[in-house]
Amino acid sequence: MRGCATEKKASQFYECADLLGKKETEREVNFVDYDSENSRTATAALTILEKEGIARRLSKQHISDGVKVRPSCRFEEIDIATSTTESVKVILDVAHNPQAFEYLFTKLRHNYPSTNLRIVVGFSADKDVKTLSDLLLENVSHPSKIHLVESSNPRAASISTVLESANPKLLECNYQQTSVSVQVKDALKLAATNDELLVICGSFFIMAEARAELGIEEPRDGGAIGEETARIIQRQSKK
Repeated sequence: MRGCATEKKASQFYECADLLGKKETEREVNFVDYDSENSRTATAALTILEKEGIARRLSKQHISDGVKVRPSCRFEEIDIATSTTESVKVILDVAHNPQAFEYLFTKLRHNYPSTNLRIVVGFSADKDVKTLSDLLLENVSHPSKIHLVESSNPRAASISTVLESANPKLLECNYQQTSVSVQVKDALKLAATNDELLVICGSFFIMAEARAELGIEEPRDGGAIGEETARIIQRQSKK
């Protein structure tokens, strides 16, 4: 990085600590929270703009508020009220490959070290389902804590394909109901009863239905806008 900066004749070279001071030591030496690191890097970069007067209307409060904003389903933490308890903590994360799964479970252990997990998961057809299922089974106390679902998207892996190609222990998980909504509802009840953390992860394809079942209202285009968009796409496809 320093070599590149010199080659490009950069006027300055900063590290985050130069602008923000040293950060607090992580509880686990071997764990790096990349989300936290990204926020810190963004804060440092925006601080430069603020200090140099390049972004004159950018205040420290603007920066602090801005870097807290997250896209949905990226270790998104929400509390869902149920009829049997005050609430269940739910984590939505679109981890869908082995590296992302490993990081997800490392962060879960770091943030919730003594909590049992219940997992709703669906896969895409082009992923390493065997390795992903092995990682799932390593991080739950029993296969029955896993709820396997199947998206209606044509790129989604079917449950039958997953069970044929994955770890045989996955046959002990919950997969009889393939519906995302049904499995999320069942998993939420069981998580409430057993005081578990509910994690919904895997394919992007299952998230919209999972969020709808949890009662999360998503912004949607108006009907007229949606119809006009469909007409435009249709016209373009004929060209």
